[in-house]
Amino acid sequence: MVFRHRVPDPALHIVSFDLVRKFPAPLAWQVAAATHGVRVVWLVDDWQVRSSYHHPASRAIYVNTRGTSWYQTALTYGAATYVEAVTLWFLHELGHAAHRHEGDRRRALRLGKDDPREVQAWHFALAFRATQRDKWQRLVDAYAAWYSTYQHRRKDWPDDLAEARAAGWPEKPYRGWPALGNEPVDVSSRPGPA
Repeated sequence: MVFRHRVPDPALHIVSFDLVRKFPAPLAWQVAAATHGVRVVWLVDDWQVRSSYHHPASRAIYVNTRGTSWYQTALTYGAATYVEAVTLWFLHELGHAAHRHEGDRRRALRLGKDDPREVQAWHFALAFRATQRDKWQRLVDAYAAWYSTYQHRRKDWPDDLAEARAAGWPEKPYRGWPALGNEPVDVSSRPGPA
């Protein structure tokens, strides 16, 4: 099997998510999101959607489940598997909701990589993983259970770092991913026992 590796297209903006292939996220994700005012979390399996989005106007989060760019998250933020990377994407979008980041009310919040709100949202995701280990593991397990029963359309990505490296994926992240700034953040993918 040939695994493709793509960087998300920053120019792609989806105005309406009504016509994309989406499914309700696991209950654990919905509950975590509700604590920050999010009404619904969708898992999206659609080639048109290359990133995850927080849509403030509809109080919704759309998480891209296409794994063709999960490896970037692994290299940049310490996710050990596709499942952990997608869980971090969810927490990143939840960070936008928690910090009440607003955008154009007609479309999903889409910020440039240098926008301080992007860094703030990544800090939220990484701090959640580092400080709320039991909750983090529940979110990972909930997505792993969903992923184990779902058949992606044209799946063309490996599920862990060993497979990705064996397939020749790059050893370093591409330039252009948001920097985390000077604040110390624990980005270890496998925190110790709680």
